[in-house]
Amino acid sequence: MQQNRSLYRDFPVEIRLPYQDVVQLQDWSSRHMRLLDFAETTLRYLASLAFSDYRSRCETPSPKVEGLLERLGNRNLTFGRHLELLRVSATAIPDPLIPLPEDLPEAQTENLRRFGSALDALQAAVGGLSPGSPASAVDVATYVQRGLAGEAVNLDWWRGWERLVWYRNQVVHAGANNWPFHNEGYVEIMGPLLHQALVDLITQPAIAEAILAHPLASVTLIEQSDAGGFANWMCGEERGEWFEKEIVTEAPITDRWTSEHWHGTTASTYILSVLDGWSIRGLFWDLANGLPPVMNMRAAESTEVSSPLKEAPRRSRMVKDCEGRGTAPGTCGEFAQGILVDGTPFHVTCPINKSATVVAKLGPADKSSIIGLSEHHRKLGLAIDYTLELLDLGTVEVVVRHWSDLDIAKGMGSSTADVLSGIRAIAAAAGEELDIVTQGKLAAKVESSDGSMYPGIAAVNHKTCELIDVWDWYPEFVIVMLVPNDIVNTPSISFAGQQALASEYQNLLENMNQAIADRSIVDFARESTRSAIMNNQFLLNPYSRILSDRLEDFGALGVNVGHTGTVCGLLFANTDKGRVKASDAYLEMRRLFPDLKDVKVVTTPYCGASSGDDGGQADEARDR
Repeated sequence: MQQNRSLYRDFPVEIRLPYQDVVQLQDWSSRHMRLLDFAETTLRYLASLAFSDYRSRCETPSPKVEGLLERLGNRNLTFGRHLELLRVSATAIPDPLIPLPEDLPEAQTENLRRFGSALDALQAAVGGLSPGSPASAVDVATYVQRGLAGEAVNLDWWRGWERLVWYRNQVVHAGANNWPFHNEGYVEIMGPLLHQALVDLITQPAIAEAILAHPLASVTLIEQSDAGGFANWMCGEERGEWFEKEIVTEAPITDRWTSEHWHGTTASTYILSVLDGWSIRGLFWDLANGLPPVMNMRAAESTEVSSPLKEAPRRSRMVKDCEGRGTAPGTCGEFAQGILVDGTPFHVTCPINKSATVVAKLGPADKSSIIGLSEHHRKLGLAIDYTLELLDLGTVEVVVRHWSDLDIAKGMGSSTADVLSGIRAIAAAAGEELDIVTQGKLAAKVESSDGSMYPGIAAVNHKTCELIDVWDWYPEFVIVMLVPNDIVNTPSISFAGQQALASEYQNLLENMNQAIADRSIVDFARESTRSAIMNNQFLLNPYSRILSDRLEDFGALGVNVGHTGTVCGLLFANTDKGRVKASDAYLEMRRLFPDLKDVKVVTTPYCGASSGDDGGQADEARDR
């Protein structure tokens, strides 16, 4: 394991020594669990700093902080409670020691985002298991590789810690959560990702500066200074080196905090600041020793203490004028859609490299409002409302900027992409991370939705956005997508009689599963063509019939359609030869159908797993 030099050498002993212990371990089985312990130790230290800073610098106690202490009582603080106390303490005072989300400058957190992508992929895999299926069925290496190959998860510092708290709970309660912690190769795969994510979190420049610029120290001597006032001799450690500093104050530092339960003595530990010269910032309470009593606390007046803080009005968890961005992919229809014998509606997703993006700026307001939406963005507005309600953000003004390269009412998943982008943008602005399942539930409240919240290709109940099947391998296509001028209003489509075909649809999905198991892009494309033709009974797509009869002419593997839209796609393997044939077909579609609104060439997600017949043998497989 490659150590981080700064963590190993410069950070406070409370962080440095546990990290050194982890680095010296020889196997990932031991390192992984010790890394989780190290994460909890570090977060407890950060929470101790933030809480102590609040108690030392806030004249009037915060109901949120003191209320949390009262609710916790004498219970031990969990990993998640440390994070909660860190957050409420940082928001309770101006200029907190641990910066708020809007005060954290952009920093390179590539390893943190990679860790988040791996977690999302594993979470989707576990969520896609059939009822009763053990976690041992999850191929950890394949799913993690798939997650890392996809779009990186957008995790900032605060949401990174939230995700880490969630991950620790999954691992510690792996049996109850059906988490694949004990699967072969798990710790060797996830251990390095966890380590790198933790390094990103702790060494984030603004956070590292906050820690390193505020060393802890104890009093060795207090005496009158020849220059006037009192010399407080403080002994501690800064960047791995011991020091003794004379800090002069108007009164002994032991006189600054004199509350019965927030009382500095010569035996206390203090937070110093090395910014603009040495000073004493606060009294330090180590949460490893438990919680302090709930109290009304007033700091003694001092020229070195920040201005008295009047109790801020209660505000939402959202911070002032925060901005978040959300992006979600569109689709080229679906690879299949129908109903199963048990009555479950399903579709097999066909995400593409076209997308919608929403940027949402949130600010406190007397009355909630959403600004910037067009008339056809009603569903996006609903998604924003539902997300605000779920996150309990209170009354806020939301200013929305939206753009998309997806056509509307064509079967390209434009509504779902808008909805997901809005959900993700609001969550990002609020400093929250919503897991895939929660995103799906919110989207399903708005409308029946494409399953594009899930990475890769998956079978999804489009009424509820619940996973039906998720695969460790899926085919990679180049699609020549025909976009007609016609539009479709989904509610106007009648699927009467579809239930009578449930056994056929069941067989179709089973065949797709078998194609996945065999890693056969040819067989998968054949079932996609079958679904497209079956759907003509409910929504006629003339292009699907014409193209399916001429697949060999174009060198295509199959077709797919928007089962509730008008798009139609010609499917080619994403190989060198496949891309050449797709290019030729693109030009031919332009010639054959000049009245189309557009012809686009798009691709489905990269899988990253070892190839089946979509790899070097794909072109030979087409001729079978």
